[in-house]
Amino acid sequence: IIKCFSHLEFEDRKNMYPVYRLLLNQCSEQANLLHVYVKSGDWEMVMHLIQFEKLDPNEIDPQNGWSVLHYCISKPASDNEWWNVLLIFQYLMQKTKIDCFECIDKNGRNILHLAMENNHEYVVKYVIAQCVDDIQDIDRLGSQISLKLLRYMKRYREFRRIIHSLSHGNRYVDLLLLLRDEIVKIAILFLKPLQQKDTSDHCLSQHDIDELYQIALECKSYYLLWCLNCQNRFANCSTSNDKNFINWILLTLKYKDFKSFEWLTSQYCITYNRNYSKQNELDGDIGYSFTEENKLEAYNGFTVNLEELMTQTEAKLSLYLQEKDLYIIRLLIAVVCLKNQPATKHLCETFELNIDSNILFHVILIAHQIVEPGTVCIDGTDFEPVWNYLFDRVKPCALEQDEAGRNLLHLAIQSGISCMGMILIEKKIFRITSINDKNGWNCFHYCASREQGDDLCRRKGKDVFRYMLTWAMENDMPWIGGSKDCKMKVVKELCFQKNVESKDVFQIAVDAQNVDIVEYLIQSRLGVENIYEPIKLNERNNTNSLEFYDELIACIIECIHRNLSHLFIVLLGHYCVSKDLITYSDFGCIKEGDVDNNGDADEDEEAEEEEEELIIEEDQINWSLIPTFSDSIDTDVLKLLILSVSYGRKVFIEHIVKRLNLK
Repeated sequence: IIKCFSHLEFEDRKNMYPVYRLLLNQCSEQANLLHVYVKSGDWEMVMHLIQFEKLDPNEIDPQNGWSVLHYCISKPASDNEWWNVLLIFQYLMQKTKIDCFECIDKNGRNILHLAMENNHEYVVKYVIAQCVDDIQDIDRLGSQISLKLLRYMKRYREFRRIIHSLSHGNRYVDLLLLLRDEIVKIAILFLKPLQQKDTSDHCLSQHDIDELYQIALECKSYYLLWCLNCQNRFANCSTSNDKNFINWILLTLKYKDFKSFEWLTSQYCITYNRNYSKQNELDGDIGYSFTEENKLEAYNGFTVNLEELMTQTEAKLSLYLQEKDLYIIRLLIAVVCLKNQPATKHLCETFELNIDSNILFHVILIAHQIVEPGTVCIDGTDFEPVWNYLFDRVKPCALEQDEAGRNLLHLAIQSGISCMGMILIEKKIFRITSINDKNGWNCFHYCASREQGDDLCRRKGKDVFRYMLTWAMENDMPWIGGSKDCKMKVVKELCFQKNVESKDVFQIAVDAQNVDIVEYLIQSRLGVENIYEPIKLNERNNTNSLEFYDELIACIIECIHRNLSHLFIVLLGHYCVSKDLITYSDFGCIKEGDVDNNGDADEDEEAEEEEEELIIEEDQINWSLIPTFSDSIDTDVLKLLILSVSYGRKVFIEHIVKRLNLK
């Protein structure tokens, strides 16, 4: 009814008040008429009711817990009424003692929350502006400054909570940052006088201290951080802030003055109670003029994944390092990613880091894992100073082995850090052919055991394998010579010789489904430049090749056992081409038709037929019947077909029959 007569002149609307009051008395649910007028948006009548009718603007509606300010912003904002709502809200704020953060309705929403929920952006800005204006008077607070700090930190937390709870809350982030910056000012004024006092009875809880540390790190306020660290009790920052701290330190590497990195690193250690010999040289007051400059938002280079840095260091290094050293190693890994040799040297020497070969390996490994693949590659000239410095520190213990008997070269090759492996080889720290006494593996075994595509730098597994084979021929086995037959002999000796402890390299590559290395080994063993070209065995009469076919058939049989359809198709194709059972063009059709881009053949069909693995007693098969078919089908192919039938490998059977056109 009030809205129906809102078009009348103010005097006429004012005269309607007794009628409305009479109607209100007849309602079954009692309500405050001031609340009704506020909700209607009649700001002239709102002022009249408060000034002349003496209605109390502080009264709370018992039904929902709403104040007059709740009612003011209770409807969604509109372009036509936002100014009117703001006028009424500002007037009511002057006439009431209601706190927009403390006054909470029965649904747990305060006035600021409801305003943000209904998109009253200008009201929200007004509320936050009132907070900031209030903070400007902190110089006159005296002993009340600590209470003021606690009050506004509480408001800051509440504002942040509301932003996170609303789907459109991000539009208010700039206001949150404004309030945060003002808290930095009041916190510094509160903390600075405490530097010469006993602060055992100060009013800040550990939660408040952690919050101030987080604010200092987010604002990158050197001075607030220094003030916090001047208090022994305060220097106990939550580890949840570690990521922000490291990000800030990395940003200082953009400055021309290296002092900012040194000073902030010292504060990082003080914060986490990490003592070091040069502490007194670096923990002085850096000066307020420097502290609030250059608020950088991001490092101008590739991104270091700090979340992954936290996860990987905890998972891989927490068993080897004390917690106080783990903080510095995290920072060391981050600066290694940025290829900064002065920062790397400063961390190692200032904090007297004891880096052995195991720690060095994990530093390089994690550095590769927390950036985009191929970004960190230590064979680049820009990384060389960092690598040389780190390796010089670890050189006395570089030949150490881990519990599994692996040396640093084995670890690098196995983990996909090919660039590190190649540097170790070129520096002649290790011989490629050096054997792990516990499992009989050399570098070729470790390289072959990697899954295809499991590379952490620019160097791919196949390229590294080729590089190592060439290096071994020229450096570790120079007496063999460089002819094609010599190369075939080296390949046989290094990659096709079984030992008591393990399978040979070729079988390991098959087990890992590393097709690139498998094909390269076949090519090298047969002594051909192009693996897809047919080889006429009877013309070459190559005993080396004859021996190889036994190995190749054994690997194909292993594919049948383990249901490795992709490798089965590739290996069988190479076997049939080299035995003139199919042509090179037929092999090309196999590559294109039966194997998809992901390297898995007929995946859908295999998934449908996936069953529990059978246990076949292969020695019970009557192999003696095979010679009776030798005129019409290759003996080895027939053996493969029988095994495929025995194990129920439908895809394998169809492939053999189709490609060899068996009748």
